[in-house]
Amino acid sequence: MTHFHGIFPYLVSPVEEASGRVRERVLRDLVEHLIQCGVHGLSPLGSTGEFAYLSFEQRKEIVRIVVDAAAKRVPVAAGVAAFSTIDAIHQAEAFARLGLDGLILILQRMFPVSPRGIERHFRAIAGALPHTSMTLYTNPGLLGGDIPMEVLETLSHIPNIEYVKDASGNTGRILSILNRMGERIKVFSASAHIPLIVLRLGGVGWMAGPEWLFSDHRNNTPRDRIGRNRALLDVVAIAKPTSQLTFILNYDYGTEDQVPVGDGRRDTHWNGLAAYAIYGWTDRFSTAVRGDYISDSTGSRVLHGRLWGLTLTPAYKFTEKLIGRAEYRHEWSSRNFFSKGRTATDKDQGIFALQATYAF
Repeated sequence: MTHFHGIFPYLVSPVEEASGRVRERVLRDLVEHLIQCGVHGLSPLGSTGEFAYLSFEQRKEIVRIVVDAAAKRVPVAAGVAAFSTIDAIHQAEAFARLGLDGLILILQRMFPVSPRGIERHFRAIAGALPHTSMTLYTNPGLLGGDIPMEVLETLSHIPNIEYVKDASGNTGRILSILNRMGERIKVFSASAHIPLIVLRLGGVGWMAGPEWLFSDHRNNTPRDRIGRNRALLDVVAIAKPTSQLTFILNYDYGTEDQVPVGDGRRDTHWNGLAAYAIYGWTDRFSTAVRGDYISDSTGSRVLHGRLWGLTLTPAYKFTEKLIGRAEYRHEWSSRNFFSKGRTATDKDQGIFALQATYAF
């Protein structure tokens, strides 16, 4: 149905604090600026747009403005979020009448929802608008739960559910989606730290919050308050010598001019390297090892020095619904960077964590 790809920045929602009126001129200027900077699409009413704090009328007005300002130059995919399925369908139908190109479906919930309930919720919205492209948004950190893999696989057979926007940051899960669902569902990265890895794995783009990355110093945008002339290089290499073993190597280098540091501004640069090894011993047990290094002597990433890290993460799948993980990470710094008590600092630290994930 559609061919969404590339960069879809999530738009902020400019609203007058006192009146609640949407600041139309500001929003139109933002849309124009991003299109001129070369984005491939626009996504209002995402988490960056703080949809949870907007009324239905405010949401509808934001979609109207963005669709009109974009004028079909790039596709517009707006977020739909509601506690009830009926309310979500009401939003989706209202937004579709405004002429957008797709909808991003967000599972908003207060209490646990069963896999069957999640499936029925998304299936009903897709069925109400069978000719509108749908993207499923998974963000377990923000929304308090994820869409189970078996539910994603079932929903992938619905023709107008075409994309998944994955904010889990779990590259293993993303690779599983791509392998199990093939061409039925395409994947957008939503996590700011792994878009190039997702693209290398077979994803189609990045739906992102930090749209200021695409601004420049000629306009009065948030980009000016950060720095100028940013250059980024990110190289990812992936090797899978056997069905059980995966290696990932990620190098990044960046520069940015005139960044606020301390009481003034300075030109900054940083570089980092991360290496991953993931081995699946059995269908239930796997181990991941990650080593990483970052050099940030100019303070552009807060560190003002060098940092090394080593992480070991064994994981065990107890049942189809229950996965347990233990993680130990040790970090070393070239200076006293880590807190140790109220006043002391240290050059290294160890962190241990246990995690259990259960799909209701």
